[in-house]
Amino acid sequence: VGLARHTQIVAAVTKVSKAVGVYEGNAGATHEPNFYVSVATDTQFPTMLWNGVSMVRTPDRIELLSLGMGQLEIPDLLLVAPASEGNAALGFFFDLLAYVASRGTRIPAGETVGRDEDEKLTVHYVPSPIDENVEVARVSMVD
Repeated sequence: VGLARHTQIVAAVTKVSKAVGVYEGNAGATHEPNFYVSVATDTQFPTMLWNGVSMVRTPDRIELLSLGMGQLEIPDLLLVAPASEGNAALGFFFDLLAYVASRGTRIPAGETVGRDEDEKLTVHYVPSPIDENVEVARVSMVD
């Protein structure tokens, strides 16, 4: 509730000011003002504003790591997907973040998530690829 209220206030100030960008420190991300206002006002859980994204791409896979879910006291998400599904993976990534934010708590290890009722991707908790002392939720579309 506090973060959502903060986001709405920042959006209101952004809309009436001559801001050239909006920096979300906990996400390590800077957003274009019109994008920030649009997402903040049209989305119940604007996880695109609350998270930066670290991406690693190899010829066969893409790994997306959220940077910001800790401010909700929820582990960040590491989504592993085939490189050929990069755009779809990014959409799914933000859908998962919004789902977890709406739950208000982590998805239990071993539960499954997916883009439809037939897709069953298991949630595992593993050390973060950028800090082995921090646990992240890992969902893989490749293994």
